Amino acid sequence: AGSTGNNRHESLVAESNGEAVGDFLVMRPSGAVQPRFLGYQLRSREVISIIDGSTFGSKMPRASWDFVGSIPFPLPPVEEQAVISAFLDRETAKIDGLVEEQKRLIELLKEKRQAVISQAVTKGMDLNVPMKDSGVEWLGKVPGHWALPPLYLRYATDLGKMLDASRITGDHLIPYLRNVDVQWDSINLVELPCMDIEVGEYPRYTVRDGDLLVCEGGEVGRAAVVQVGQAVIGFQKALHRLRATSDREYPRYMFHTFAWAANAGAFAGEGQSTIAHLTGEQLRKYRFPRPPYSEQVEIAAFLDAELGKLGALRGAVDEGVNLLQERRAALISAAVTGKIDVRGIAPQPEGAAA
Repeated sequence: AGSTGNNRHESLVAESNGEAVGDFLVMRPSGAVQPRFLGYQLRSREVISIIDGSTFGSKMPRASWDFVGSIPFPLPPVEEQAVISAFLDRETAKIDGLVEEQKRLIELLKEKRQAVISQAVTKGMDLNVPMKDSGVEWLGKVPGHWALPPLYLRYATDLGKMLDASRITGDHLIPYLRNVDVQWDSINLVELPCMDIEVGEYPRYTVRDGDLLVCEGGEVGRAAVVQVGQAVIGFQKALHRLRATSDREYPRYMFHTFAWAANAGAFAGEGQSTIAHLTGEQLRKYRFPRPPYSEQVEIAAFLDAELGKLGALRGAVDEGVNLLQERRAALISAAVTGKIDVRGIAPQPEGAAA
């Protein structure tokens, strides 16, 4: 039975400052179809799958009204539609409540993660050590024996090679890393694009184990430590390569410092949420804490272990949310298609027949 009454297609255009921002297929149920029941039907797995499979348009997929309007829906009596809707209202509200609790737990885990990183990279492992003012507004106090030299005295910083399609000859092709390939603590090395980088340019435009790659734009400051073994891999101009200039630097500690600094707003620009692009000149001037090398190693090992535990907890919570959402979708589908009979377990809505 068609659930859209007369199968009319009406375009509802939302406007913002006089500009159309979207349109909708408006379904106006007939007297034989309750709106709440129709809403649940449209959220069932079966209907979503059918509509998804019918969309057209490469840039902005759209659903065809003629197709959607012809989809057959199981249509129980109005009284039974009301009972099913009441059952789903109650059961989905319970599931939604559990999902919200899990999402609050996720936020607490995020806060805990940042607090653990912040404490370790800015205060160290000894809570009783004498502190001093860092002189850096967003940093505050640091242990008195830690140094705070500008980054250019610690790491050589270089931007990658600019991609110029018109100059690609194909004679010196090697894979290269882009901004999108560098995520937090993860570097994609699969199916990389290639560009021409001659052997003489390798020292300037390739990476090696222990380098720290930092995103110049997008999510400014996003970083990961390179582990490529013997592979020859370049990097594009959208990335900064930080290479330690002495044995007093431990890149894994610096990675955790960037993870803390990005979240703490160290890369915030005046009048904007983040710097649109973190230039090499800006980056080289930053002053991050530098504990003695042995402390850097100890702090990095501690954070790797603690963040691993928090990551495992986060994974378990995410899995729980996914299972709850799967349960919700399955319940809706089963109820609106009659696979489960809820008449004996759902409270009768007011006015519904027994």
